[in-house]
Amino acid sequence: MAVKKFQFRAFIVLIMLWSLIVETISGVILYIIPPGRTASWVNWKLFGFSKGQWGSIHTIFGYVFLIFACMHISFHWRSIAAYIRNKIKAGLKMRVEMITSLLVVLLVFICVISSLPPFQTVMDLGEKAKDAWGTDRSEPMLSRAEKLTFKQFAERVGLSVEEALIILKKKGIEISDINLQVSIIAKKNKLAPVDIYDFLKAGLSNNPE
Repeated sequence: MAVKKFQFRAFIVLIMLWSLIVETISGVILYIIPPGRTASWVNWKLFGFSKGQWGSIHTIFGYVFLIFACMHISFHWRSIAAYIRNKIKAGLKMRVEMITSLLVVLLVFICVISSLPPFQTVMDLGEKAKDAWGTDRSEPMLSRAEKLTFKQFAERVGLSVEEALIILKKKGIEISDINLQVSIIAKKNKLAPVDIYDFLKAGLSNNPE
């Protein structure tokens, strides 16, 4: 049985199709997922991927689509150039339609940058969806708290480093370097930064000065 020749042009089109699907899905997810401060604090994930990973997926597949689209154009350049020339000639006969379409695009652009409805309404819905993930527990004690070193973090909670180490040791969490970021410590122990915070706050409550 003869082996069918690999259709490289069909391969390019299919890569573009899959990339477009991934871009659409990741774009919708990025539209509704929680703000960065919440996602990092509670180690938020959707389908096993963090917010940062979804952002990377969206960006990389955008480039993949662009690269293969350029390859697609290069393979069909003559046909595309002829098509464009014909459309330009036809467009000169449709001046009213051309001017109207440009005005519509300009109007949409102005409405978007001016935050006018209904475009601002779409953005507001996205913000509401993001805020819906939030709870009292999901709000960090301060912005980017997970980026603090353990020493700084313990002091912010109101504990000495020694007290904080003892509390976490009781929870089975060993910390070899107090200058490590809390996010790194949490990740090593398969926890979220908020879990470290909860343990320390509970320890502080049980051992008031």
